[in-house]
Amino acid sequence: MDIPREIIDKESIDFVNQIKEDEKILSNIQNYLTESKKSELIRISFEFSKRDYKRRFNTTFEEIVSIIVGEDNTSNEITKIKREQKVFFNNFF
Repeated sequence: MDIPREIIDKESIDFVNQIKEDEKILSNIQNYLTESKKSELIRISFEFSKRDYKRRFNTTFEEIVSIIVGEDNTSNEITKIKREQKVFFNNFF
């Protein structure tokens, strides 16, 4: 169903172009948030293991991970972090 561009008004074409631009912006924001979560989880993991955040702030690693990634994704993320730590320590030592 090819419709010639002459039939589609300029306003509709501009609207579709704006939607495409907004989708690109949304994608960039989602990528930024994903990277921010990842770097924050790495930092928090380090802080809990090396600087005793549990005692200093009277909170658990699981609570902080839950805040960052959401309650539904907490167990998967903690499992992933522990696996990455295990691989790191096995390769390091």
